[in-house]
Amino acid sequence: MNIYPLNITTQENLRGICSKIGADYRALAYLAPKFRILHLYADDIDYRAASFLKQEMLARGGDTIVTKHVIDGKTDKSDILIMATPSQLRSLQEKLKAMLLIFQTKKNYLFQMFYQLHTLEQAHLKRKKIVQLWQHLR
Repeated sequence: MNIYPLNITTQENLRGICSKIGADYRALAYLAPKFRILHLYADDIDYRAASFLKQEMLARGGDTIVTKHVIDGKTDKSDILIMATPSQLRSLQEKLKAMLLIFQTKKNYLFQMFYQLHTLEQAHLKRKKIVQLWQHLR
């Protein structure tokens, strides 16, 4: 038995590995969203929201990097780096939507967090389309 680190950066890479393994080609529809990890950076986030995101992303199999003083409340704000698959982010967004219905206020930091996540995801999708277009033109 040998274990090799792989850098799978495109769906073509994933398709090739699945073919070598002998996986059913229909599995690609389920595997594709899992191989890509998104890295979303946000600055000046309320420490409570940063702590909440850390816990929620860990629960979903992702993670969030926060400043070391978020856990003890010795800071008011934190920059964060969310590391998650698209499906993990969608799961978090669904929870935030449900929580917003309970709180019924747009001044809530959860609303701000949801809006920022949605905006970051849209920006990532636009960037992905631009990269695809650029690769197509080359």
